[in-house]
Amino acid sequence: MATLRAVSRNPALPVVEVEDVEFGYAIVQRSIETIEDGAAKYMVGSDSEALRNAILRVIEKAGDKGVAYSDLTRAKGVDRAIEIRQVTSS
Repeated sequence: MATLRAVSRNPALPVVEVEDVEFGYAIVQRSIETIEDGAAKYMVGSDSEALRNAILRVIEKAGDKGVAYSDLTRAKGVDRAIEIRQVTSS
C-alpha cells in the first residue's frame, strides 16, 4: 500500500515515506476490522446463533426508539426462525 501511494504521488521517482507506511497500515487495520465485524454479524454456527444475530440487527437498527415485538417477529431472519419452530413443533 505504501509503495502504491508513493508511485501514485511521483511515478518517475517514487520514494516511500513514513506517511505512506502509516497510510498503508491504517488501510490494512480498517480492512481487518471490517472483516472481523462482518464475520461476527453474519457467520453463524447454528440456527440459534443465526436467530440471535437477526434479533440483534433489528434492535441495533431500531436504536433508542426500540422495536415492537410484532415488528421483531416480522423482521428478516427472525420470521424464518419462527416459521421453522412452528413446523417442527407441530
